[in-house]
Amino acid sequence: MARFLAGVVLGAAVVAIAWVVSAVPWEGSPAPGPPVNVTEAPEREAMEGVAYGDGSATGPIVEWGRPAVPAASPLFPPGEATLRIGEGYVFGEDRAIARGAGRPADLICLEIAGGGIVVECPHGGRLAAMPLGALGLPADLRRLLALLHDGPADLAPGILRLGTSVRRDVSPVGMARAGSGAVHRLAVVEVSHEPDALARTARLVFEQIPVREGGGTLGVPTAVKAADRLTSRDIEAWMEEDSRIPGATFTGFLRGEYRLLEAPPAELVLEDRSYLVLAAPLETKIEFNEYSGLVAPRGIAAGGEVRVRSYTGVAVRGDMAGTIDVNSYAHLHVTGDLSGRVNVQSYATVVIEGDLTGEVLIRSYTTLLLRGRLLGKLSIVSGGSHFWFEQWMSRADAEALDGRDNELNLRTSDVSDGKYGDWKGWGTVTVGAEVWRLLAKR
Repeated sequence: MARFLAGVVLGAAVVAIAWVVSAVPWEGSPAPGPPVNVTEAPEREAMEGVAYGDGSATGPIVEWGRPAVPAASPLFPPGEATLRIGEGYVFGEDRAIARGAGRPADLICLEIAGGGIVVECPHGGRLAAMPLGALGLPADLRRLLALLHDGPADLAPGILRLGTSVRRDVSPVGMARAGSGAVHRLAVVEVSHEPDALARTARLVFEQIPVREGGGTLGVPTAVKAADRLTSRDIEAWMEEDSRIPGATFTGFLRGEYRLLEAPPAELVLEDRSYLVLAAPLETKIEFNEYSGLVAPRGIAAGGEVRVRSYTGVAVRGDMAGTIDVNSYAHLHVTGDLSGRVNVQSYATVVIEGDLTGEVLIRSYTTLLLRGRLLGKLSIVSGGSHFWFEQWMSRADAEALDGRDNELNLRTSDVSDGKYGDWKGWGTVTVGAEVWRLLAKR
């Protein structure tokens, strides 16, 4: 996986020189316009210090110095396409579009490495959502592809990373919209491994599917009730949302291969790399070690207790009425009210979408975003932390918190927008920062 992701940088540089169409920027960049001809596209910045697929290093990439490569195959069978890096493809055609051809494409191959492919979808694309706690996943990728029965209506331009193996944490099935508006399900079923990256090929299979509002989830069996069901897309959305918070550096810990836990024992101590999704509200005690995750689709009850050693994500949909103890390196996201207790030693990102009516204890190096009202107790022991409050808060109420010289960010207050250094108990206080335009939800 590390080699696969590292190859994305190389592939992007290849395509920047060899193929230019209406490129879709990486996440967080402004939305692009419609596909343009190669002669109209702006030049892209060259990237330095990138390694070739054979491991040799290169300085600034100015040009590849290689002739254009013809389509990987003169004719494709129906429902298939075989692409090389830099080639494009229009759904339904029987051959690839060579690099530099100047034609708009539905798919553009950016990289082939690590047993997978990265493709750009100028008209819209994303991975299919995988239900958390899925049961009996088919080992054959084509069978899994057949379980995607429909696509969503809101496909935005994007970049897909598709592997050839069936996994629970990252869906290997993608969706892409054609220039005609039709949506196709697709997967990569074969990847070659030539040392020369430009000689590698990836074989894709695809099929048009109907579109409906809310579509795009794999129809795999699960024991979780439909009303409580969460998917990999929900997890990705929370991670993406929370990563926008300045200083939030631990939001990737929620990603993992989740398995359903229907009836936890009174006390459960887990090994490393344990990812659980609960079928009912947590009423017992679970202790995680490292590199793990917990998703509670029905909340945590008053008797529920979660202990986290490090490198772990916890997502609670609904209210958190129990206890969560975090030693270090954790990501906690609660969509409802927090009426229980959270104790954070250090190095954590905590997001509470509802009201804080219970108690949160922060010792050090924590980023906390509270979207609801602060009606309970917030105890701050030492410095190195960042606090974000979306609801209105007066200067007097803020100073009553005893911020221990930490950083406070308020969306609105009884003072003018700006940065202050004279609020009692706080190092710096910023009111109405521009970033709230991106962060605020209420």
